[in-house]
Amino acid sequence: MAAISPTVTLVPPVNAPSLADLIRVYAAETLAAQLTRREAQIAALVLQGHSNGSAALMLNNSRETCKVHRRNLYRKLAISSQRDLFGLLKHLL
Repeated sequence: MAAISPTVTLVPPVNAPSLADLIRVYAAETLAAQLTRREAQIAALVLQGHSNGSAALMLNNSRETCKVHRRNLYRKLAISSQRDLFGLLKHLL
């Protein structure tokens, strides 16, 4: 297997939408759910394996604020668990 040269860097396309953007669009168009930007960011972080505490650090929020956003996200998507979230959005990963 060939190794990638240490001087090569892989850069995503400039106009590529973020996972949070994809989640917001999918929720609006397919699920008729209007997610806030922050709820979509929380969903993206959860799908990437982050806990409420980790998401809070990344978004410069408190853990309790992330829990509220996550609870609102679940309510809007009519789900009750992280497993449901993965089932609903796994094709976006």
